[in-house]
Amino acid sequence: MRTTLLLFFLLVLAVATALVPQPTATSANPLTDVSAVAAGGSSHTCAVTATDGVKCWGLNKDGQLGDGTTISRRTPTDVSGLEIDSIVAPGGFHTCALSAAGAVRCWGNNFVGQVGDGTNTGRSIPVDVSELGSQIAAIAAGFNHTCVLTDAGGVKCWGQNILGQLGDGTMTDRNAPVDVVGLSSGVAAIATGGGHTCVLTTTGGVKCWGDNIFGELGAATTERCGPVNNPCSTTPVDVVGLTDVTAVAAGVGHTCALTTEGSVMCWGYNTYGQLGDGSTPRYHHPTPRPPPRPLRTSVGPVGPHPHRGLTLPPPVLWPGLVVNRA
Repeated sequence: MRTTLLLFFLLVLAVATALVPQPTATSANPLTDVSAVAAGGSSHTCAVTATDGVKCWGLNKDGQLGDGTTISRRTPTDVSGLEIDSIVAPGGFHTCALSAAGAVRCWGNNFVGQVGDGTNTGRSIPVDVSELGSQIAAIAAGFNHTCVLTDAGGVKCWGQNILGQLGDGTMTDRNAPVDVVGLSSGVAAIATGGGHTCVLTTTGGVKCWGDNIFGELGAATTERCGPVNNPCSTTPVDVVGLTDVTAVAAGVGHTCALTTEGSVMCWGYNTYGQLGDGSTPRYHHPTPRPPPRPLRTSVGPVGPHPHRGLTLPPPVLWPGLVVNRA
């Protein structure tokens, strides 16, 4: 069932892409003073405003908008009780927020513990994440799991773990935070995908864990997870051939990294060309790839914060990408 949800989500993405909708304002009276915006993995969006706190809109059948109801909204609605300086992270059917003080609250669907309050009860308003404290530097929400980066550079995760995406060496769902094996320090950034998680280390490397059915971990793995025995890893593995990385991002079944030279390297699922290398083969299993082509780029700050036994394909370099220095 849980794996089916991910496959269904891929189908929804394909249909949405084919329709190619045009951008529109959020309402007749557009949001103003917005400092950040984030779109969830399913069908909702949230924004942080400078004066009115956090607002969300879209699907709300699980309470993921955080307004105390399960009524879907076509225009932004206030999230109950959040500070105006929060960072918001929408997941598949849940949402989390990190305050400037380093505290984390979550709400929405909680059937596998992705809200992290020690229960499996859905929440329509924000609740505190259990046993986490207030020393959190960053947060990321996957389809059905959530991870945080601590001030000490460690990583903790909770929620669905059927594919090993929590990184605690098990496939047991967790409704409260658990430590990721071997990552008590040395992490600079986190990224959560559909069923996998990746981190950027302080030395410029990338480690990933969880589902590896499309090669999204960037390394060959021998473990099997889930109802159909997907290739996976329940603990972090090093992505092959990556150094000097400055940022990492994870999709449903693929992953990308930005290097200090301004190159973007991607690996994993590629049916819709999401690796950006000009091809669209479907990689169900790790498959050898040609070496990346050289690319001259310049790079500047990105984003609002400074802060089966087969040969695995090397990360793919995006052709023709230039990121201008700010």
